[in-house]
Amino acid sequence: MAGKRRRSGAARDPLAERPYRYDHEDRIVRNRSALLDAINGYYAAALDRLPVEEMPALIPRLLKAGLCAGFSDPVSNIVVNTLSYKRLPERKPMVLGRPVDGKTAARRRRSALSRIVADTSDVTWHSPNHSRLRDMRMPLRSLEALVAFLVACFPYLPTWEALQYLRLANADLLTAVRLVEEDRNTKAFSLASGTTKTALRCAAVAAWQPKPRAFVNRSFSLAAQMEQVSGILAKEGRLSCTDVVNLHGLLTNHRPRSPGLAGVTAPQFLQNKVKQPPFVRTKSLKNIVVDKIYGLYLQVLAKVPSEFLQRRYHRGLLKAGHCYGPFMNPAHNIVLNTVWYDTMFPAEEEYSEVAMICSRSLVSTACRSLLGLVAYLRACFPTVSRQQAIRYLLLTEVNLQRAIEMAGEEGHAMKDKFDRGIGLKAAATAAHHPDRDALVNFYLSAFFGPLCSCSR
Repeated sequence: MAGKRRRSGAARDPLAERPYRYDHEDRIVRNRSALLDAINGYYAAALDRLPVEEMPALIPRLLKAGLCAGFSDPVSNIVVNTLSYKRLPERKPMVLGRPVDGKTAARRRRSALSRIVADTSDVTWHSPNHSRLRDMRMPLRSLEALVAFLVACFPYLPTWEALQYLRLANADLLTAVRLVEEDRNTKAFSLASGTTKTALRCAAVAAWQPKPRAFVNRSFSLAAQMEQVSGILAKEGRLSCTDVVNLHGLLTNHRPRSPGLAGVTAPQFLQNKVKQPPFVRTKSLKNIVVDKIYGLYLQVLAKVPSEFLQRRYHRGLLKAGHCYGPFMNPAHNIVLNTVWYDTMFPAEEEYSEVAMICSRSLVSTACRSLLGLVAYLRACFPTVSRQQAIRYLLLTEVNLQRAIEMAGEEGHAMKDKFDRGIGLKAAATAAHHPDRDALVNFYLSAFFGPLCSCSR
């Protein structure tokens, strides 16, 4: 008999045997399919807004440059990018010479929509080949533009997480940006930022926008004239030819400067500011917290006299200079742990003076500090997951005591008979401290006392 014999007669569950990678890919496929469905709907709504009966040449423009990425809602972005792609002809050859009846207009719209919408029945987990994407339909290109913007705008954000944020935001770019900012406890996004301009250029290139530089300039033109443009787009129903001409003039004749965008706020950021968005369980948050801890180490390096650091304390900093400890300020804990370790466990032989500390070694120490902080939180609260602990540390700027308070406020019950010694030992163990018992005894005797309990 060909093949291997089964060891038992029990039927196998193919779903239970699937590796994690396939479940991950299925999730990506579902997100991409749902996003394409939403984007298809936006293009149908944009087509209803444009006067394509009187100006049929708008359809080729939409098929070529009508991305749904930009600084307004998706439908408005499609309309704006379609109208601002190139200048309108002066003699109005776009306008038909005779009126069109309702049936003919409906037929033309159906024909145009059939050339716009993307097929969602055969979506793959990976993005289309970039060279082939140029000839694909606008919803696919728009999706790539949205993902490229988020990935370029936020560090450590992988594509699969960007898709997850976009699905929560229903393919609305600025809403997705707000969700990322809420999860990362940051306000990094700004229309006047050079990062935003770079991200917008990446979006244009990723989607094969015919004129990337013009697309970026027109997007900022829209942001600088949001009130005037919104006044035209706020009209219900289909835009008139006059509205199209006026909107085109606003977008093509205005050249905004970056300082002028400093006070501009996108409309999506003014909506639902009180409502807490759903938390996305992401792996990139770990890298964000490590960056924050790394910044604390740079602060310490800047304040410690260079002669002491170069001759003596660099060893203690890299081996045991973790940011957990008795102080509220994690930078103070770094200094305390560094000096204590070097005092209690001096080097057996004289170290030569170092000119610099390798950034890779410093990042490794920051990672071990994070492991220690997470271990302390999880030892204190059995119901707190590793991901939740990282989120608490992110939201509290790596302040362990405030992270403990936040966990308690969100309903996590502290472990029975928990004392600081348990948490400190868990932190030192997770952070690979060279002598965890000596460190815990030092903390308990000098700061807390052996029976002092952890408080919220």
